Amino acid sequence: MDSFKVIQQMKSSTLRNYVLPGLDSSLLGNGIVRIFESSRDTEEHITPHSHRFDFACFVMRGWVENTVYTLANEGQELADLFVMATLKYLGSTGKYEVDQGTEPLMFDRNTETYVKGQWYSMSSAEIHSIKFSRDAVVLFFEGPNVTSETSILEPCAHGKRVPTFKVHDWMFEKAEP
Repeated sequence: MDSFKVIQQMKSSTLRNYVLPGLDSSLLGNGIVRIFESSRDTEEHITPHSHRFDFACFVMRGWVENTVYTLANEGQELADLFVMATLKYLGSTGKYEVDQGTEPLMFDRNTETYVKGQWYSMSSAEIHSIKFSRDAVVLFFEGPNVTSETSILEPCAHGKRVPTFKVHDWMFEKAEP
């Protein structure tokens, strides 16, 4: 039996449309390993965000494009203006208390593409956005919680904050068993 089939048999608690249309997330084994499976190419933008934990990912199939955002030094060409807000996790998926933040800051970005057989990892404080290829399969190894709060970046355009962070009704739909 191949490793992909073994992992498929370990899935539970699948959530469909995990932030993005067609992106499903399932727990594996003891619940600190998750598998992401994308049934379509990502076209939508995920609001840049940090996590409550450090994590490592292994790309089993397809590719992901991971963009990491860092505070920019003055004069960096790719830097853009964002407002950093804080989300406090309220104990269940998609439930947050939002502290809107106010001061616009310049952030630079660096994008790396990871393909089948490659690993990538991030610390809880790093801020990123990610895109998935159609048929991407990614194992997500979640470390212990480091914080109950995460950061998000919302863009500023024409002198105003653009509120891109939203939790929609179609997100985090529980799959039929």
